[in-house]
Amino acid sequence: MKYMIIGASIAAINAIEAIRRRDPHSPITVISEETDPPYSRPLISYWLAGVISDAEMLYRPRDFYQKHRVNLLVGKKAVHLNPATKTVWLDTGDALEYDTLLLACGGKNTVPPGLANVPYHTFYSWRDVREIAAKVREKGPGQHALVVGAGLVGMKAAESLRLLGVEVTVVDLADHILSSVLPQGPSKLLEALLCEDSKLHFYLGATATDVRADSGKITCRIMGMPMAFDHLVLAVGVRPNIDLCKGTPIETNKGVLVDERMQTSVPHHYAAGDLAEMRGGAWG
Repeated sequence: MKYMIIGASIAAINAIEAIRRRDPHSPITVISEETDPPYSRPLISYWLAGVISDAEMLYRPRDFYQKHRVNLLVGKKAVHLNPATKTVWLDTGDALEYDTLLLACGGKNTVPPGLANVPYHTFYSWRDVREIAAKVREKGPGQHALVVGAGLVGMKAAESLRLLGVEVTVVDLADHILSSVLPQGPSKLLEALLCEDSKLHFYLGATATDVRADSGKITCRIMGMPMAFDHLVLAVGVRPNIDLCKGTPIETNKGVLVDERMQTSVPHHYAAGDLAEMRGGAWG
């Protein structure tokens, strides 16, 4: 039996450990487009703020994969899947065969209309926050960042940037912060607390318009007012990354459709994490 996992996430770690409890010897291959071993995405804001180390980001020690006899292929992208022949092709041109496949490809960042053609950062991966950290170091003091999105991810982005000394403006179409998890009353109390920081600003029930790149700055209008920023961070959510399943018999909706055993419409093909959808919901 040859096992293959596409995506290096907590779903991949749990799958490796579950397989090894039942099958100590069969080969397991994990393919990840990222260059790091599986790490905790919720911790990226703490890494950016300098609160935790590289080692603390990892779900398991680096020798975990050797000890569990896992062939971990990082920096490799799966670009094509043929469930009929049980073959995956990588961006290197290599073709890999498997008997059982787990899709754990995660999500893709949502980019609002009008922002795709200006320089921006997303806040989803370790690579994302490394890029932000490098830009902050490059620009020096007196920086100002625009964070689009006042949900959990946007608020964590704003928090970590403030800890780096960057002034932050947050804009969101919703009329209160954390609108998906908090009702308006508690949200407004939290907002008032956060606004005690004179370098943290909120524009709610609003959007950034006429966004442009101009002489190293991001310029836009918010509520009709012209503004300029050094950084643009998009935190408006992710959608399931089902690209690999397109053109295959694996059924999809918003995510990859799975049954109660996390099996897709094709036997021996499973899905877990942000791209899996069961009974009308992408559960993650």
